[in-house]
Amino acid sequence: MPRSPLPPREGISATALRAPGGKATHAKNHLPVPDSIGEWLESEFPEAAPESRRALLTDGDLRDEAGHPVTWDDPVIPGGFYFFHRPVPPEERI
Repeated sequence: MPRSPLPPREGISATALRAPGGKATHAKNHLPVPDSIGEWLESEFPEAAPESRRALLTDGDLRDEAGHPVTWDDPVIPGGFYFFHRPVPPEERI
């Protein structure tokens, strides 16, 4: 897996997603490659609210391996890695 182009946020590393397809052996390399990042996110996270999937892209929070922000209509790189930071829930002070 490539190194995340995103620095840790609040001490937590970015989450990596691997797109389906590609030539490398991985759990999703046999799956069809969606036409766009948006289509992929809809199939990968059907339980997520549509607004949260769109916000991930419109806010520039989802990045490719080179650290470039991706958009809803960008093509999926088969077997490529994408990175983002999950929201950090507030913690109670002890």
